[in-house]
Amino acid sequence: MTAPAPPTPAPTAVHHWPKDPASVSAARRHLRGVLDRWSLENLAEAAELVVSELVTNAVQHARSSDRLMEVRYQPTPEGGLNIEVHDADDQAPAMRGATAKDESGRGLRIVDALTNGRWGVLPREPREGLGAVGKLIWAHIGPDPS
Repeated sequence: MTAPAPPTPAPTAVHHWPKDPASVSAARRHLRGVLDRWSLENLAEAAELVVSELVTNAVQHARSSDRLMEVRYQPTPEGGLNIEVHDADDQAPAMRGATAKDESGRGLRIVDALTNGRWGVLPREPREGLGAVGKLIWAHIGPDPS
């Protein structure tokens, strides 16, 4: 009798972007291609908004300008999508109470609404002999993971 095959790991798409406003639209285009490849087009509208907000937040607020941002996508078995945006700033973002006159400050509230509160911030793990620098913001789009 042969042993069962180990489970196939879920694919992961990873891309690095400069801390530049043009990276926001580039990350959205990259995400759209990934979702098309994984047949998750039904998540595109919400996922693109979440990625836009998280990458914009990193571009505008991460203090380190000489490091690339890393954006990761991974499908879930339930047909959802996990999104991570890594940057080199340790400061965690916080939801703000924007007024009707404010031109910004609503990004994390949008992320919270689109993910049903399934998002958060974690410190980055050390990688290949490097120290842990910065944070990652994660978000889940789609059905609840099991």
